[in-house]
Amino acid sequence: MGEHDRAVEYLSMYYDLKDRVFNVEKERSFNSLIRQYEGQKNANELQRRDVQLLKQRQLIELVVAAFIVAVVVVLAVVMRNRSQNRMYRQLVTKYNDYMQREKELMARLETADKEQGGENDRIRQLFDRLSEMMRQEKMYALKNLTVEDVASRLGTNRSYLSKAVNTYAGVSFNSWLNSMRIKESIELLSKTEIPIKQVADEVGYSNLTTFYNNFIKETGVPPSKYRQESRIGF
Repeated sequence: MGEHDRAVEYLSMYYDLKDRVFNVEKERSFNSLIRQYEGQKNANELQRRDVQLLKQRQLIELVVAAFIVAVVVVLAVVMRNRSQNRMYRQLVTKYNDYMQREKELMARLETADKEQGGENDRIRQLFDRLSEMMRQEKMYALKNLTVEDVASRLGTNRSYLSKAVNTYAGVSFNSWLNSMRIKESIELLSKTEIPIKQVADEVGYSNLTTFYNNFIKETGVPPSKYRQESRIGF
């Protein structure tokens, strides 16, 4: 073999070895890239799981906090309703006691007037006629009823009638009329099932809001609550 052929052979061996070394380095670089990619992929997956777990933990904490708040609110509402119902029951009892004492007072006044006679007796008779007419004819149920209308029916004047009401009821005619309406509404609320709006209409109120306001002013309790409490031991 000549020098030229040997040189060609060495050159071929060189390139062959060079290609092998290049392929090895190339494979190493590729494997390194694969490892880096897999490592980054695993790291990203771990990070994603950590974020997911954190969100789940936050959601659980939020749900637990909302549940605790709901329980506290429910307990507060229950306690408030119990306290309010107790207050309403006491008010109903007090108002019933007040009406009983009012009846007893009126009976004592009637006895005292019979003993005194004179002007007081005439005023008392007028008040008795007024009360009787209101009860028998249910005049309080007439809407827009005035003291002049009632005085005309009784054959007297508004001043004398107002004096009779002030003397024996201790209030103005309008206040006394409102009191009679509320007392009648109490009977209807306690002994019937008719709707509250109908109750208001039957006792002379043309406006439900006015009835509610006057009822609460007179008894301290809303009509619906009075109906409820009046049937618990009253």
